[in-house]
Amino acid sequence: MGSVSFRSHKTELTFDNPKQDIYVQQRKFIRGTKVQLQIGINSRKHLSDIFKPYAPEEYGYSFQKTKVHVKLYLESLVSRSEAKRIPTGLDRFREIILDFKGVNKTGQGFADEIFRVFQNRNPEIVIKRINVFPVIGQMIRHVVENNFNH
Repeated sequence: MGSVSFRSHKTELTFDNPKQDIYVQQRKFIRGTKVQLQIGINSRKHLSDIFKPYAPEEYGYSFQKTKVHVKLYLESLVSRSEAKRIPTGLDRFREIILDFKGVNKTGQGFADEIFRVFQNRNPEIVIKRINVFPVIGQMIRHVVENNFNH
């Protein structure tokens, strides 16, 4: 197992596989961008194991599936404007997995923007959600089932 981090200006994004965590932290300013990859010298992981979940056979082995860690945006997502940032560029995929791990609150406008507005504009895209806090799941169901319109 290893990790990868991307650092630019004062922000660093780290995917820490041993801890099974993703986090953003503020660091000392640097010019440009620094990418750092760490992998165990005895790693038995194959490249195909990494690509397979996102380029499955049913999609012709092309990258048509993606996973978004919603927590990286904010832990409390309330507004429609916050929601508009998440699907930017995601209309190129056939399947989107939204991982809500670490998110403890969403507002009705946020849920409506993702699960009604974006979904109605892109009916061919499957949106799945994982690690959803129960109260967030209720909000999403309310928006989807009642076709909430703001």
